[in-house]
Amino acid sequence: MSGSIDASGGTLEGDIWNIPYNWKIYTAGTWGLFSYEKAKLLKVKYANKSIWEYQTFEHEHIAEVGGVFGGTRTFQDILSTTNITDTRTRVDVRIDFSVTSTPSLPLSIQSFCPPITLIYNSSKTFYAPNSFIIVN
Repeated sequence: MSGSIDASGGTLEGDIWNIPYNWKIYTAGTWGLFSYEKAKLLKVKYANKSIWEYQTFEHEHIAEVGGVFGGTRTFQDILSTTNITDTRTRVDVRIDFSVTSTPSLPLSIQSFCPPITLIYNSSKTFYAPNSFIIVN
């Protein structure tokens, strides 16, 4: 899944804007995963406008939310791929991760139902906020 982006918080210091992002990347009933990113934007002044441009964009980590019933789930953050476009106003991100599900079973039948690990990925496009600010 590729849920909506939450960009609450952050700091604005003159022409530098540091923004934390998080977005849901996986859900399984009452349990899920969020990916956390951080970006640094710079207000770049042109002849008749100023725009926010990404200077850096980094994947920080994945975190779990919710609970699991009837077993356990674990995850592994495998790889993140980040591409800031030439215009620096868009970033394409792909997060690769695995989820291992282990059922809670009596010892006598655990060998018939071993843990299952599946590999997933989730992608999202981020746009520089307030990309076009008119300068008078």
